[in-house]
Amino acid sequence: MDISSWRKNRETVSHPSTVVKATDLETARTNIEKHLWASSFLEDLLREVNREPDTSPDYLERMVPRETPNSQLFTMCAKCESAPVHGLYHWSADAADQLVCTTCKTTYPNEEFPEDFLLKTDFGGGQEIPYYVGKHWDMIGFPFVSSWTANIRARKCDHMARLARKLGLAFALTQRVEYAEKVRDILVRFATVYPGYMVHSGYGEFSDLDPTIASQNILALPEPELVVPPNTPDRKLHVGYWMAGRATGVGMEGTFLSDVVVAYDLTCIAEKHGQPVYTLNQKLSIEEDLLLEGTILLCADPGYNNKSATNRSAAGLVGICLGVPELVRFGLEGFWQFVDGWFLEDGMSSESPGYGFMTLNGIRHFGDAVHGYSDPPNYEAKDGRIDHLDVYGNSRYRSVLDGYVKSLMPDLGYGVPADDSTGVRMSIDVADLIASRYGMAEHVSLLNELCDNDLETHGSEYGLFHRDPEIGSSEDLALSDQFFPALRIGLLRTGNRGRASTALISASDWGGHHHEDSLNLVYWKDGHEALTDLGYLWDRPDKKMTVRTIAHNTVIVNGEDQRREGRGGNLLHFDAGSRVKWLQVSSEAYEVADEYTRLCAIIDHGNSGSYLLDSFLVAGGEQHEYLFHGPVQEGVVHNLQLQSSSEGWQDLKDISSWHASQPWSVSFELGRHHQLSVYSLPDGDENTLIGNGWGERGTGSRDNIMTGETVPYIVRQRRGPSLRSRFLSLFDVGRRSKPFVWEVQRLSSPDGTATGFHVNTEQGSDVVILSAEGQTITVDTPEGTLETNGTMTAFSLSPDGSPAFGYLYGGSQAKFLDTTLELDYPVLEGRILDVHTTNEESYYQLDLLDLGPDPKGLTLLVQAADYSTGYPILHVERQSSTCLVYTKIDGIGYDARKAKSWKIIRSVLA
Repeated sequence: MDISSWRKNRETVSHPSTVVKATDLETARTNIEKHLWASSFLEDLLREVNREPDTSPDYLERMVPRETPNSQLFTMCAKCESAPVHGLYHWSADAADQLVCTTCKTTYPNEEFPEDFLLKTDFGGGQEIPYYVGKHWDMIGFPFVSSWTANIRARKCDHMARLARKLGLAFALTQRVEYAEKVRDILVRFATVYPGYMVHSGYGEFSDLDPTIASQNILALPEPELVVPPNTPDRKLHVGYWMAGRATGVGMEGTFLSDVVVAYDLTCIAEKHGQPVYTLNQKLSIEEDLLLEGTILLCADPGYNNKSATNRSAAGLVGICLGVPELVRFGLEGFWQFVDGWFLEDGMSSESPGYGFMTLNGIRHFGDAVHGYSDPPNYEAKDGRIDHLDVYGNSRYRSVLDGYVKSLMPDLGYGVPADDSTGVRMSIDVADLIASRYGMAEHVSLLNELCDNDLETHGSEYGLFHRDPEIGSSEDLALSDQFFPALRIGLLRTGNRGRASTALISASDWGGHHHEDSLNLVYWKDGHEALTDLGYLWDRPDKKMTVRTIAHNTVIVNGEDQRREGRGGNLLHFDAGSRVKWLQVSSEAYEVADEYTRLCAIIDHGNSGSYLLDSFLVAGGEQHEYLFHGPVQEGVVHNLQLQSSSEGWQDLKDISSWHASQPWSVSFELGRHHQLSVYSLPDGDENTLIGNGWGERGTGSRDNIMTGETVPYIVRQRRGPSLRSRFLSLFDVGRRSKPFVWEVQRLSSPDGTATGFHVNTEQGSDVVILSAEGQTITVDTPEGTLETNGTMTAFSLSPDGSPAFGYLYGGSQAKFLDTTLELDYPVLEGRILDVHTTNEESYYQLDLLDLGPDPKGLTLLVQAADYSTGYPILHVERQSSTCLVYTKIDGIGYDARKAKSWKIIRSVLA
């Protein structure tokens, strides 16, 4: 990359120019004057930076080491070997030359575990990197050893880079020149030593070559790398850019570079008594030997992943700060690739919410910095100039940010899909960004709740510079039912503002950081996790335990894990009304399964209660096992005579079993007052197994210490040749003293083509029937015969037997007792003629003009060559013989994906 424009353009930059600009400083000062949280932020910042010693040469030489750091990872405690792979240590700048294991309290370096193996280098003036080789450990087949001193050096570099950034903020907010002087001293020291830092892998491999050569040839080095036994050189740094660094060693050198470039940007024009704090030579050295030098490794990586997001952004920040348009474009190329390619068309993370935040946090600071950017005067590029760039006007980026609001669970978490921990939350910093840049009522509501409904005392760094000083409080966030058309995960909600309960049903395809969990179900209600996902063990050697299929609430076929590649995921139906809301999804998770389909429905009786119905249809294979986990260790089984069993299943222990052909249930206490009751309605003769299995959920970070927790696994098992099973279940969460559901029975049509539920509740009785599209069926119920040609039919009766409500979907008529439901235009379908998408709008052109009553708010189901999905209909525009169905208007909504055919299915509630 040609960055020769640096010297010519550097003087054209108006500082500060990156994550904080002059107008942002005005906002910050107003917030500090008006709001307690902002003044407290400044007080805390000053207290922290004032606690640090003066930046004397001796202090800087100790805290910014000459020798190459390695990584804060891959450093096991040799004493207790706790926290597998990475260890877990306490380190502080007050005792900067020590690491203390948080488990066994062993202090390193330690004479009992001497680092007496030296990697000797020529690069960087000659360096010695010591390692302890008395033990080695394994990471997915790669042996690694510990160097606590190399780990300490990485922590020092991280601390000093962060300190420089904080000092820069302190100067910008107070104009106290001593803070700028400290930044200068730190950056000058880094500029002195950083060119000597080797390109290396956090696994403990170092390239003794010029960083440009090593960076560009990281997997094909012209000379052998330096390794620690038992490894031998293979002329590549292990896993390439993924774990590469210079001041760091985790594949995210951009975190370090971002801190130092922001620190420089905030202070480089500081003056003391009318004279510059930085000399010209100091500026040139910092810019060339630290900032531009820091981009060498980053610009060599052509990949796009949740780590390179941070790296490309850091290079872009350097470009903005130093007037290097080529680096800005490198950052922008990555930014838009992540927005348009890494995140899905509906804005959702292609991996998991947590890794989505990791990627978003990698790009959002650069996105904010480059918003409004213009190329230097007289700069021309082959692809044209950039002037007044509008980042937040891009609808795909808005979808990314908005997706994190729409996908929230009632507790403002994210339901733990894929590689995620239970603690993933949106930071106040991100909430401030969304509220500041878009300002919709729901965005302010979310910010308000994340601030404990007290915007006067809660804030963030981003909010300091961008939150409207006049912002007011708001009502709690309202959440709505959702189906994300690209990710193919649905959320069904109940209660005031959609916050009483949420069922999350996943039909997502396989991808990075995904699990073998197709059609997994998670349920949250009344403040409790009822059906849980076991989470993420990060880099632990036993991480498979939460990835495998039995770690999820789904169906196992032939005792095997689901396949990964080719499993797909489809939406078949989605309808979210006030009383009945449901979806049906399918996948090809098992090659032997001709059908693998899940239907989940919530029947909502308002303040009286609601419950979740589950119908899982599987055809193919010789063994089907419907599985869910209990949320707590102990449960009480009803109507099932369990006996201790010697028959094993997977790796469960303490198994009890019984053959069941009649409805039975199991209940679990949730907190002090609530319980989860699960009603199972056997499909003929089923074998039921209950045993204890893996229950550790992990935290998704390096403190994954093994705990040995277990949870009950409840398994309903059917066997037979060319097996076809329909597992029916009901999940009821309510107060133990007054459960909402009393009794549940299985219903079916005489020919067996339709099935359903009869549910006795506090409100009376409900009948819910599921049948094939376009088929008229009759079903006998305790109250009488129900006749329908709908795909989903539900009737609710009051305790006195009078009709409470009726629901019909996908059919023209349903009759039950004295009630008849009728529906015009129940199913419309046809071909898709065209798909049109711009930044402002997106629509499908359908081959039919008359769609009947205005379908706004309904779901447009679309079928492509290899998937089916659905979109909320936002607007319909009729043309001469066709119509346009909009899925995005004024930049809000979803980009329509290519598809061949369409279907609109109506429902009626009366």
